[in-house]
Amino acid sequence: MASAPGDLEKAEASRTDYPNSNQTTENSDTRDGDVKNSKNAARLTKIFITSCVLGVLLDPLFLYIPLLNYDLKCLRLDNTIKIIALVSRLFTDIFYVGRIILQVCRFENCSPFVNRILPESCSSNVITSLIKCFRELLPEVTEVHKKEYLIPSITKEIWESSIIVDILAILPFPQVAILIFFPKMRVSGSFGKRIMNFLVMVQYVPRVLRIYLSCKKARKPFKGQIPLWLKGLLNLFLYILASHVLGAFWYFFAAQQMISCWEHACRYGNGCGAITFNCHDHQTLKNITVLNDFCPINPRDTTPPFNFGIYLNVLQSGALWSTDYPLKFLNSFCWGLRNLSSLASNLQPSFYTWEITFVAFISIIGLILFVYLIGNLQTYVLIDTERLESHRRENKLKRKLTENDRKVESWLSGHGIPLSRKQKIMEEIKRELEENSDFDVVREILSILPLEEIKSCSPLSRLRKVPLLKDMDEGVLVEISEKLHPEKYTPGKIIINKDETLQMMLFIVDGRVIIEKTDGSQLEHLGPGDFYGEELLVSPLWTSSSDAKPINQSVQAIDDVQALVLFVTDMATLSFSSRRYINELRMVVTILQKVPKLQTMDKQVLKAMSHHLSPVSYKRDDYIVRENQPVSRMFFVTRGEVTKNENPLEANFIGEELLEWVLDKSFPTILPLSTCTVRVVSNDAEVLILKARMLKNVVSKFMKHFSNFSSLSDIRLTWLKKVEIFQQMDEQVLEAICKCLKHMNFNVAKRHILQEKKPLKMMFFVIRGVVLIESDSALEVNVKNTCEIGSFYGEELVHWVTTWVHKSFPAKLPLSPGSALCSVRGGPVEILALKADDLKSVVYELRSKFITETTLPTDSDQPRELTILKNVEILKTMNEEVLKEVCKHLTEKTYKDEYIIMKDKQMEMMFFIVSGVVSVTNESSKHYLREGECPNHSGDELIQRWVRSKSTSVSAELPTSPSSFWAIGEVEVLILKAEDLASVQLGDRIG
Repeated sequence: MASAPGDLEKAEASRTDYPNSNQTTENSDTRDGDVKNSKNAARLTKIFITSCVLGVLLDPLFLYIPLLNYDLKCLRLDNTIKIIALVSRLFTDIFYVGRIILQVCRFENCSPFVNRILPESCSSNVITSLIKCFRELLPEVTEVHKKEYLIPSITKEIWESSIIVDILAILPFPQVAILIFFPKMRVSGSFGKRIMNFLVMVQYVPRVLRIYLSCKKARKPFKGQIPLWLKGLLNLFLYILASHVLGAFWYFFAAQQMISCWEHACRYGNGCGAITFNCHDHQTLKNITVLNDFCPINPRDTTPPFNFGIYLNVLQSGALWSTDYPLKFLNSFCWGLRNLSSLASNLQPSFYTWEITFVAFISIIGLILFVYLIGNLQTYVLIDTERLESHRRENKLKRKLTENDRKVESWLSGHGIPLSRKQKIMEEIKRELEENSDFDVVREILSILPLEEIKSCSPLSRLRKVPLLKDMDEGVLVEISEKLHPEKYTPGKIIINKDETLQMMLFIVDGRVIIEKTDGSQLEHLGPGDFYGEELLVSPLWTSSSDAKPINQSVQAIDDVQALVLFVTDMATLSFSSRRYINELRMVVTILQKVPKLQTMDKQVLKAMSHHLSPVSYKRDDYIVRENQPVSRMFFVTRGEVTKNENPLEANFIGEELLEWVLDKSFPTILPLSTCTVRVVSNDAEVLILKARMLKNVVSKFMKHFSNFSSLSDIRLTWLKKVEIFQQMDEQVLEAICKCLKHMNFNVAKRHILQEKKPLKMMFFVIRGVVLIESDSALEVNVKNTCEIGSFYGEELVHWVTTWVHKSFPAKLPLSPGSALCSVRGGPVEILALKADDLKSVVYELRSKFITETTLPTDSDQPRELTILKNVEILKTMNEEVLKEVCKHLTEKTYKDEYIIMKDKQMEMMFFIVSGVVSVTNESSKHYLREGECPNHSGDELIQRWVRSKSTSVSAELPTSPSSFWAIGEVEVLILKAEDLASVQLGDRIG
C-alpha cells in the first residue's frame, strides 16, 4: 500500500477528472416555487384526466335510455337511466367547462381584462378565497399591448390551443338526438337514423382525443412514477372500457334494428296506421299480428322474413324491454368483452352496411388493443429481465466495492486525502468498475484522482504550506513526508496537552480541532488543510540542546479528525544534510524571536524576514548606531561584545523601534531617531542587519500579521494624550482631532514654525528633528529651550478654543507666547500640526461632548460680583456685609495676550475671571484658569494678608507672586487692588 509521495505528482499525466460538479443551480426560492407549481399542475392534470375517463365510462348510459315495448311494438325512454345519465354528464362537463374558462382567462390578451374585472374582496370569505386562488392561476402580465383585445389576436390564441377539442367534447348533440328526435323519428326516417348514429359514435373522438392529449402532456412528469402492476391494470381497464362502450352501442343499434324491422313491415305490409313508433302516439292503430309475423325474434323457419344479424341475441334475451339494469349492463358488457377479445370472429352480420361497419370496427379496435397489450407485455418482460440483470450486476459491483473499500481508505489516509471525500472517489471508482469489471482499484486509483486533489492533499503539498518549509530543498521535504503517520482521533480527544513539551506536528486532513490556552480561553479553530506545531521544526527537543519549554496551549478534537502526524522522534532520524538545513532555519528564527514584538509572530513572516538578513562585520570601537541618529536598520549581534550607552547590551538586537513605525505611511522615508549609542568593545563583531526598506516590504506582504501593532491613528492618540487637556476629552473628539493632524516638513535651519507675538495658528508635535523655543521677553519663565521627538508646543490654542466652544469664537486668534524655530543640530524637522481652523471645526461640530455646566454657584437674587467672591474658599464664610463692601471696589478690565500678573513681582492686585482663559506658570508646573471653574482667580495671598490684619500688624510690603498669569487671547476680569482691599474694615465681621 505504501508508495512514494512523489507518485501523486506523477499521476497527473493519467488523471481522470470527476464529472463536472460546478453546475449553476437556481435560486432556492425560485426552485421551491417551481416545484410547488409543478406539483399543483400535475395534480390538476390528474384530476382532469380522471374526469375525462369517467365521462367516457358514463356516456354509454345514454345508449341504454331507449326502451322497447314488445307487446305494443313501440319505443319509450327509460326515465331512471335518463336522469342518471344526465346528472353524470353534467358532473363531468363541469370539469370541461372549468378548463375552458381557465384556458380563455390565461390567454395573453384576456388575462389583463380578467384581472381588472375580478373584485379584490367580497362579503363572503369563501368567495374571496376562491377569487384569490383563481388570480394565482392567471399568468403575470408585465406589459399590456395596444392590440391585446383585438378579435384576430384572440382567435389566433384559440386556434393554437386545444380549446376547440374541449368544446367539441361537451357539445350534447348525440344526447339531444337520442332524447328528443329518436323517439319522434318517422317511419321513413332512415337518413335521420344514419345522422344520429354518426353523431353518437363521433362524439367519442374529441373525448378520447382529449384524454390522449392530456396524457401526452403529463407523460414527462409521470415518467418513472407508475409501477408495472399499475400499468398492467391500465391495459386491462382499456379492455373493460372498450367492452363497456361497444356493448352499449350493440344495445342501441339492436333497438334501431328492431325499429327498422317494424318500419319495413309498415312499408310493405298493411299494419301501421301511425307514422312513428313512440309509445305516446296512438298505438291502437297498429296491427300487432303483422309486426310479429314480419319481425319474429324466435323464428321457426331457417329463413326468417327479417335478418337481425348480430343483434338477435340481445333481442332474444329481452334486454331491450327489461328494466333489470344490472342484467342489462352485464349482458351488453359480456357481449362486448367476448367479441372484442375474439376480434369479432364469431359475429355473422346481416347484409346491412351499418351492421357490417360496426363488426369491422369491433375487429379493428380489438386488434389495436391486442397489439398494444402484447407490445406492453413484451416491454414489461424486457424491463423485468433488465431489472434482474441490473440487480445481478449491482450485487457483483457491491461485492467489489466492499472488497476495495478498506484498501481505498488505507490508501487515502496514507496519502493525506480526507476520508470525507472517499464517497466521491468511490463513486468514480464505481463508474470505472461499471465500464470495466477488471479495473484494478489500487493500481489505477491515481488515474481517477482530480488534479486539485493531487495538488492540495499530497504530503509534499501540505509541507509546502508550512512557512518555514516553503522554500526548503525538495529532497528535505520528500524525506520529511516519508516520516508522516496517518492518525485518527475521536471527538473530545486531547491530541496535544498543554504544559508539556511539543511532541508532534499535526496536519489536519479532515475534521476540526480547537486550540485552548492555559487560562482556558479559546484561541482558534483549525480545519482541513490547517496545521499546528510548526515550532517542532525548530524545537531543541530533537537536537543536543535541552532548553525546550512547555507549550501553553492544548489541541482537542471537535469532530472525528483524520490527520498526518510528524513526531519529534521522526525529526531526530532525518539525514545529516536535512538536519543541517533545519538547524540553519532554526537559528535564524530563534534570533528573530528574541525581539519581544516578534515572539508570537507567524513563522512564515519570520522566514520572510530572514531572507533579507545580511551579515556585516565591525571592528573594535566601531559605532553600530549613535544617539539621535536615524535608525535605518535592525541589528542582531551573532558574535562579539557591544555596549549600549557604555553598559553591556542585555539583548542581542538593536532597533526595535522600527517595528513601531511599520504601519506609518511615511515609513521608511521618515525614520525614528535612536535613543542610545551602541559601540563594539571586543576585537571584532558580526551582526545581521535588516534594512528598514526590506522590513517595509515584508510588512506590506504580510499586513494582516501586523494588525496588532499600533496603527498610525493609535500613535497619534498616544501623542495627543500626552497633553493634559486631551486626556479629559471624549474619545470621539480625539479621533476627530487625529484626522486633522497634518504632516509638515521644515528643512531650513532657524526657519520659524511659530513667531512670538504672532497669531497662534497651530499646535504641533515633533516627530523628527529638534525645535528651538525662544522668547524675547526677559520676564518669560519656565519655557523649554527645545522640543524633541514626542514633545509638543502650543497647547494654549486648545485651551482657548475649548473655552469658547459654547459661545461665538473671537475674530482674532491668541498670540504665541514664544517663537518655535528649526534647530541647527537636529537636521530637518517634521511635525504633526493641529491647525486652529481645523480644531475649531472639530470642537464646534462635537460641542455636545464638552461640559456646559459651570462649577460656580449661581444665585439669581444676588449680584454677579458677590457670587464670584463667594467662589473663593477663604471668603465663603465671610460676613456678607463685608463682601458687599468689597464688591464696591471691583472694577472690570480686559487683557489681550499679555501678562496680568508676573512672577516674582509684588501683588498689587488680584483678579477674578469673567470670560476667557489664563495660563499660570511657575518653576515646576503649568496650568490654566478659565471662566466658570473653581478656582478662577488669583491673589489668595492678598486675602490672607488682609484677614491677618485684624489681629496682627501687617507689613506694608506686598507679597510677591509665585506664578505668572498670561491672558490667552482676550480675557475679561474683575480687578481688586490691594489698597482697596486694605481699606475695607473687617472689625468683628469675620464669619
